[in-house]
Amino acid sequence: MTALRQQFQTRISQVWATEWKNGKTGASKLNDSPPGPSHFKLYHGLPHRAASLLAQLHTRRSPLAHDLFRRRLHPTGLCGCGAAETLEHVVLSCEQYERQRRALRREMKKKEDLPPDDIRL
Repeated sequence: MTALRQQFQTRISQVWATEWKNGKTGASKLNDSPPGPSHFKLYHGLPHRAASLLAQLHTRRSPLAHDLFRRRLHPTGLCGCGAAETLEHVVLSCEQYERQRRALRREMKKKEDLPPDDIRL
């Protein structure tokens, strides 16, 4: 009977872990939580609009088409280039924003408190 109970407990734990990871609550919602005290230093010294946008991006409540689409506020969630307009897409790969990425890289290189290895845009 003990082996059967152990198998049952193992199976229950596996089901719970899968639901926690893939469900509409639990771990999948962690990024939806408001920024906590550890994030405040990121916002320190930023203008209100920039801090607000950073918080929106963190909580996936941004004006990006993909975030709006998830809330049924955008018809497709697609970028002008045809890909899903996610934060990663806009910041790292969209050709439409290449000029802005180059300008950002130039500005980041001017920052003396950033080691060159930290500049990976």
